Amino acid sequence: MMNAKELIEAVKTEKSNGWENSDLYDGVQTLLKKIVDHFETCEECRDAWDDMGYEEETLKEMELLFLQNMDLHRWVCE
Repeated sequence: MMNAKELIEAVKTEKSNGWENSDLYDGVQTLLKKIVDHFETCEECRDAWDDMGYEEETLKEMELLFLQNMDLHRWVCE
């Protein structure tokens, strides 16, 4: 399971590596960057993410979730 803090760290790690071996679709990378930027300042959204209890443990495993709904407002409050 990936909580919000782990999501933030995973995205930061991939960003710092230039998404080199992430194998994530470009649109998902962009969406993840926007989600994490928001999560860093919004405790409410981090808590909501944690409450969802996503079973996936890696960004690649989560990719389908994001591809199914690429609307940023599905993931963050603003």
